[in-house]
Amino acid sequence: MQPLLINDNSLKSLFKKLGTEFVILNDKSDILFISDNALTLFNIKKETHVGNNWANLFKFKEQHYKKVFSCLIEQATDYSEKFSAAEYEFDLNSFKGKTTLQISRVENVDEYKRLVAVSINNYSQSIGQSVDLLSHEVINNTNDAIVITEYISSKISDQVIIYLNKSFSNLTQFATAELIGKQLKTIFRESQKNEKVISKLLKSKSSSDTIDFINNNGKSYNLEISLHSIEIDGSNTKHNVWEFKDITNIRLLEDKLGFSNHRNDAVNNYLNDCIVITDQNKKISYINKSTEKVCKIKFDKVKNKNFEKIFKFLDPVKSKPINNPITNVFNKTGNAAQKAKAILKVGKDLKTLIIYRAMLLRDNYGKIKNGIFTFSDLSEKHQYEEKFNKLQRHETMSAIIRGISHDFNNFLTGIYGTLSLARENVDPKDKVLTILETAENSTKLAKNLTRQLLSFSKGLAPTKSKTTITNLLRDSVNFMMCGSECCTNIYIPEKLWPIEVDEGQLSQVLINLLINADQAMPDGGSISLTANNLEIIGDENIPLPKGSYVIIKIMDEGVGISKNNLLKIFNQNFTTKDKGSGIGLHSSYSIIKSHNGHIQVESTVGKGTEFSVYLPALPNEIIMDAIEDSSDSEDTTLYHGKGRVLVMDDEPMVQQITGEILMHLGYDYKIAKHGEEAYEFYKQAINTSDAFIVTLMDLTIVGGQGALKTIEDILKLDPNAKVILTTGYANDQVLKNYKNYGFTSKILKPFNMQQLSMTLKNAIDSD
Repeated sequence: MQPLLINDNSLKSLFKKLGTEFVILNDKSDILFISDNALTLFNIKKETHVGNNWANLFKFKEQHYKKVFSCLIEQATDYSEKFSAAEYEFDLNSFKGKTTLQISRVENVDEYKRLVAVSINNYSQSIGQSVDLLSHEVINNTNDAIVITEYISSKISDQVIIYLNKSFSNLTQFATAELIGKQLKTIFRESQKNEKVISKLLKSKSSSDTIDFINNNGKSYNLEISLHSIEIDGSNTKHNVWEFKDITNIRLLEDKLGFSNHRNDAVNNYLNDCIVITDQNKKISYINKSTEKVCKIKFDKVKNKNFEKIFKFLDPVKSKPINNPITNVFNKTGNAAQKAKAILKVGKDLKTLIIYRAMLLRDNYGKIKNGIFTFSDLSEKHQYEEKFNKLQRHETMSAIIRGISHDFNNFLTGIYGTLSLARENVDPKDKVLTILETAENSTKLAKNLTRQLLSFSKGLAPTKSKTTITNLLRDSVNFMMCGSECCTNIYIPEKLWPIEVDEGQLSQVLINLLINADQAMPDGGSISLTANNLEIIGDENIPLPKGSYVIIKIMDEGVGISKNNLLKIFNQNFTTKDKGSGIGLHSSYSIIKSHNGHIQVESTVGKGTEFSVYLPALPNEIIMDAIEDSSDSEDTTLYHGKGRVLVMDDEPMVQQITGEILMHLGYDYKIAKHGEEAYEFYKQAINTSDAFIVTLMDLTIVGGQGALKTIEDILKLDPNAKVILTTGYANDQVLKNYKNYGFTSKILKPFNMQQLSMTLKNAIDSD
């Protein structure tokens, strides 16, 4: 059998007509020639099939396909009949999805009079090959998950996957083979909500949305999904490109920062890679929206302009000009597989730190088609990461403060209780009584310090509750102005209205404003904090709806703020201080805004500044927890009693002094180190003469069961059990809502003998 010569002019002409993947048969239906691309497509060697019958190469999944193909080949090789080119879709074992085979009769090629050409077009493979030109350099190296579906209609059921990248497979936890040829909705685990989002995007043709996604392993993600319709070279069929971005961590951080209702532009820029594509002459043919945002340019202004004229590059360390990366790859001096950092300069105003990749896209014959430049804006990323790291440092410090305060309160409980017990055993005429009272008063001051520390350790997690803020205001001033050269004046009315607020976030606002006031007077001065009830009726020129508010004012006698700066002080990153970040006032503004309040400032240069904070009030609310706290009582009466008390605490010092106080008051007691032990003691004593009349229970037990689980177990045994919650965490939400958990009363550590006696009496006497 005479082979076809590849340099034959007639064969070259035939190649152009047939495309790149084809097989040529002689009039006996034997394979005479297989193109190189067809060999790659079938993943075979030429010598194993040339000279053999077509049936050894074209293996059909179903018998009727084989009959159709055989019939078409017979017609094409029978020159007694007229034959026009025929095209038919088949299912071949060699490929995923449908394969189109086009059968053409070829005449007068060299000495061959009767030839048949079979052109092969498999969407899964051909699209994959088109994509592969980019996949090694762009698609498979991006963190975003990308999948391509054939566009048949705008129905979700018609979205059949023909290509996906590694990130998509990793995200969904489906193997590539499991998804090729399957409907896109396969990945959504029958989620109707997500299918509605997909349908909406298909109708809008080019858009984006967010979805909650659960992958094949059951892991949950927040995803941003974008759709773009494209037409890949060499195919007349449109395709849909779906891009999935993992925004799970971003959403978590937004929730912590209080930005859950809107997306941050900096976060958006951080998530999206910037892409610039040039033609073979380095002229810009495409830039994406991220590039427009980061570089502050418009595509229609730079289209067809030379890349080197628009984008300049500087060394990230020395800030000196470096070779243009696109120029390097066109001159074959660049390494396309290597990421590098540089300072990108666009125009006169923009300089930003980036990490980039430059590469070339070539066609099947190795000719340069495009230059591709992708980069990420590291300046945005670094700002974002700095905020995230700052939040993490704040949370770590909060945890440390809470731990130290908890242990310190346990020590103070031992000291405070011992002093009060000693005072009861001293002759009133003895001089040592005065010394003991002085020591007790010092312990009270130490108790207030730990309470302030705990108040400011809550961090940024927004948990609003109805409360009075009198103590919070006083604690904020006392805590922040300790060691300051400024003196402070505080005015708060007795009946300040309650508000619904996150105390940790309000503490942050007060701290920021007090720091600003203190720094405005480096040589000392006077700072005033006032709080008042206010009814807004609409004539006050305040941008708030009518209603009841609490207004907090912080005033200083410092250097003041200029009119020009006064308009910008709440802007993000604005500061007039050499070492300032500008974050404090911006975050204060955001926090008050999220509480449906308002913050404003008035200032006169050389005279001082006044910040006013307005927060919605609840004038008709009665906040019992604000006044119901025996550990703050100044009542010196000692209440004695009888009966057996169960004490659950893991700190030996607290166990010892609590037991001694109980014995002095007339009670018997038993100590349990953790919840499991307390439950067993209660269970053994119930319905006996040794039954406990009341239980003291610590909220947190190191290495054991704490109060929350233990009280559930005890109340199942005895629904009428009287349990007092003890804790050193003054701002714990359980403490504020203790009755909801079944506790009869509460007492804060550290406590003295008088406070414990009153708490026991009130709990025992309660119905």
